[in-house]
Amino acid sequence: MNLPPENCLTVSDFNSHSTSWGYKESDRRGDEIEDWQIKNNLLLLNDPEDPPTFFSRRWISTSTPDLAFASDDISKITSRKVQNQLVGSDHKPVLLAVNMNYKPSNPKTFPRWNYSKADWVKFATLSDKLCKSVKCDDSNVNRACGMQSNAKQQHST
Repeated sequence: MNLPPENCLTVSDFNSHSTSWGYKESDRRGDEIEDWQIKNNLLLLNDPEDPPTFFSRRWISTSTPDLAFASDDISKITSRKVQNQLVGSDHKPVLLAVNMNYKPSNPKTFPRWNYSKADWVKFATLSDKLCKSVKCDDSNVNRACGMQSNAKQQHST
């Protein structure tokens, strides 16, 4: 399924497990949905800390199969809140509020720096001083700083 790159919101009961949306383990369907999410450049609106959206009367357990994905532009202006259980349903309603009045302050502005005004002597002195205490026995900077697992987590979401 090809989704538009912007103005896209996809919501469903996906019946899958992934650590990205609060489960202790991921299952095959969860992996497939994460691959689909990455392929379509979607962001998950669910927060793993949100309350579960499903209550199984049979197993007396809760889970979060109800997911909301959005393109980057929509994710920035959308909030998600799990509501109270309705009588007769095993799923809690989820409120997605899209702020249609949002106007970016200046979407075409990029940060700029005037390097000619930098105090390069001070920069070099401080860099030398602060870097002396850094000990690195590993040639992989990410692994040496303990950032390897963080980089993988950010890439998968």
